[in-house]
Amino acid sequence: MMKRFQALIPAAQAALLTAALALTASCSGGSSGVIGGGGTGGGGNGPKFLWEDLNGDWIGQLETGPTAAPGVQPRNAYLRWSDERLIEAAESGGQEFLVGSSTRTVRFTAQGRFDADLRAASGSGRLLLSGSMDESRSVLEGSFQLTDAAGAQRSGPFVFTRSAGAGQFTQAMLERAWDGLGSNGVGKFRFLEFALDGAGVVIEGSMLHPTTALKIRDYSAGAGTFAFADSSVGRINDVVMVADQGQTISFPFLLLDADGTLLSGAGTESDLGDGVAELVPGP
Repeated sequence: MMKRFQALIPAAQAALLTAALALTASCSGGSSGVIGGGGTGGGGNGPKFLWEDLNGDWIGQLETGPTAAPGVQPRNAYLRWSDERLIEAAESGGQEFLVGSSTRTVRFTAQGRFDADLRAASGSGRLLLSGSMDESRSVLEGSFQLTDAAGAQRSGPFVFTRSAGAGQFTQAMLERAWDGLGSNGVGKFRFLEFALDGAGVVIEGSMLHPTTALKIRDYSAGAGTFAFADSSVGRINDVVMVADQGQTISFPFLLLDADGTLLSGAGTESDLGDGVAELVPGP
């Protein structure tokens, strides 16, 4: 596992660090809060970053940028801060880190260094982030390591940008054809395609076998509805698609990226089992 991130602090700053830790820990609200040093002060003439600079919603992707692994779809993700506390985070592989069901340990320094260790209260789900905030206070970027509930890991670069808030994502971004893969953890997958109208309602769709290309599911008009539950972070909750043959696909939540080019989420097909769907705009 990735080692816990640690700061190398000169001895002359030890007293200041101790005071900052004590102050922040007193506001953490227990194991589900934010703890760490820094966030005020700092030496030199550079910008001074504050905890309040993190407040708001941050949308982005894990595994993106010039150093991303080739051929690997990124995971859409978001971070939500309120009153200088990280209260919610999620990624499109199905992991959520919420108040009451996870611990979220965060360090943010006056120089803009950002480290986070997010752990699910049950299972092995964990997300490690290490990076920095830019001087505009609108971008967080660095590297991540993600461990899913089954213990599988992936790592790479991440980039988050500050959301404009409610209305950042609109239903018009969903009104199109979508196609891609639904795959599970043992390498089995199916091709999935469907089209959505302006209200996010399925117009038509199908699922194909990857080897034979034979259609194994049909989805008629009204088979499901995709609508944003949170337009600040591109989150769509509780989608159920019902095939003409009777099988269902259930997604607890899906996330759309800021450009509207990747719609993804973990779900369950009633016959095929658990998996992750990664869909891009169709022709």
